[in-house]
This record gives sequence, C-alpha cells and structure tokens, in this order.
Amino acid sequence: MSTTTLETAKPIRRRSKQEPTPFLDPATIKERFYGLKLSGHCLHPVFKDGDKVIFDREAPLVNGCFGNFFYRPELVKPGQLSIALKKLIFAPPPKQRRARRRWQRY
Repeated sequence: MSTTTLETAKPIRRRSKQEPTPFLDPATIKERFYGLKLSGHCLHPVFKDGDKVIFDREAPLVNGCFGNFFYRPELVKPGQLSIALKKLIFAPPPKQRRARRRWQRY
C-alpha cells in the first residue's frame, strides 16, 4: 500500500481558460436566409450533431416550428454558445368566457 506525501504528490493541472465564443449579432445578418451547423444532441432524433439548418428571417412563427435564439454576450459563459435552436411550443389560447345566464326562480 503506497501513501502519497507532499513530496510525491503530482501537481494539480488547472485547465486553461477557454477563449470566448465569438458573438453573432443577429442585427448584422442582412440576408433573408442564413444557415448554421448544429453541435450537440439535445434535439435528437429530429436533428443530429453536425446537421446544417437554414433559417428564414421572414417566416411566421407557428406552434411546433423551430426557432433560433440569440443570447446577449454578457449572459454567455466562456466556452458556451451564444445561439440556441429550440422548438416553439405556445400555450393554448385562454378560454373565452361566455356570459352566464342567471336563472331566476318565480
């Protein structure tokens, strides 16, 4: 059984800080259509890691479509992406209230 002493202990290697991911400002995108390459597997099996997707800036947002969300650069942690692809799920519209009839007893 070996014991580790101060003299035989290996130094702890700290990870170097990752360089910040460049921020893509959506206001700088001039074209109607633009594409991105996906990384990650959170929308698997619809999208896989490395898939390329094309977005239309003028397309209407409907329930169930996929949208591209841009995070402000000050909210993005080092090494994280500033863009997220999410499926839009809208809440059902509020129920319309019908006027209630009041029954009167005679």
